[in-house]
Amino acid sequence: LGDRDDAKIASFGLEIEYDFGPATLTSITGYKDHEYQYAEDFDGTPLGINDYAQDQEGDYFEQELRLVSNGADAFSWYAGVSYYREKIDVLFTQRGDEEVMCAYYLSYYGFENCSDYLAYYGYTFTPNPEGLVESNRVKGDYEGWAAYVDLTYAFTETLDASIGLRYTDDEKNFKLQAFDVDSDLGPFFALGFTTVGFLEDTRSWDDLSPRVQVRYRPNDDWMYYGAVTAGYKSGGFGSFSIFPDPDVFGTPGITPDEAVPDAFDPEEVLSYEIGTKGKLADGRALLELVAYYYTYEDLQVTVAGQGGGILVENIGEVDGWGVESSLNLILNDYVDLYLSAAWADTEANDVQAACDGTDICEGNSLPQLPLWSWSAVLQGRLPTSGGDWIGRLEWFGQTETGGGLED
Repeated sequence: LGDRDDAKIASFGLEIEYDFGPATLTSITGYKDHEYQYAEDFDGTPLGINDYAQDQEGDYFEQELRLVSNGADAFSWYAGVSYYREKIDVLFTQRGDEEVMCAYYLSYYGFENCSDYLAYYGYTFTPNPEGLVESNRVKGDYEGWAAYVDLTYAFTETLDASIGLRYTDDEKNFKLQAFDVDSDLGPFFALGFTTVGFLEDTRSWDDLSPRVQVRYRPNDDWMYYGAVTAGYKSGGFGSFSIFPDPDVFGTPGITPDEAVPDAFDPEEVLSYEIGTKGKLADGRALLELVAYYYTYEDLQVTVAGQGGGILVENIGEVDGWGVESSLNLILNDYVDLYLSAAWADTEANDVQAACDGTDICEGNSLPQLPLWSWSAVLQGRLPTSGGDWIGRLEWFGQTETGGGLED
């Protein structure tokens, strides 16, 4: 499969704005086409455990119309509608050494090699020169639309509030085909099944998401705000799993009458945020400070499948909270310093689906989210007759993270 990471991307955008007095109408059109090839030795060892490749192509179109009120009245507003259409076609390939697979997965049952394993069932093992190669193809055809409105009222010169509402509707058609495997082991590692042609399903989801925000500006240098926001992310389909799961891992020839692609539900979040932004030192320092709390329901996470595949599952509830801050200092006309720091923590509950159906992960933090993270950037500028020389010194850091909810 080799090692590669290549992409061809064509992107086009068009923005048209028209001011007709009381309001300004903006049209935003976008189109993107891509081809992407990727290959990697996932395990990073001399053993043939998991060589992975992905050959992908797709296109995306979006159109948005937005209307924004003009004028300096106490009441202001904006509203809009948007539409998107996306098509994607991906070929996944995973390869492993047959003897490595047999030794690793079957030693618990007393088999040290593929020959002994197949001989136990009355078969003769013939090695495949290409190894154990499992491939599957997915095709997605997605479209959706949304409508939104936001109303703002200034109670005084220093205090205003806004309320917004967004309705979203998504529909996704998804096809999955798992190709036959030449190895005598069959679909032994990656998906655990093959199909007769494509399995297909179509799902749709919708959501109504509100937002409320209050802003207070006691002077020209400082602004304080608070917000409550509901969010939504549509459901979808996993690329390496079907529903219902095969009764036996390694089942070949599953037909469209027997199964469909495995769907996962939307995720929803409700977040609370308070913060401030302001200037210090006669405007030579800009400070931002924010604290937040959020609750996710049906959070979409990837978990290990029966073999080497990856599933997308919804887990029950995740509470998160944290503080973020940044400080941008203009030290002199030529040097500035940017500092940032963040603290974040989470607690996951009802997450048995991501932890082998057990309670061992209850109350744990989400993986790959550091408790502390920080950065510093020192930048200098040296003007010359031919232009400016720019130098940057950057430092980033974070505390350790885990690889899964169990950690």
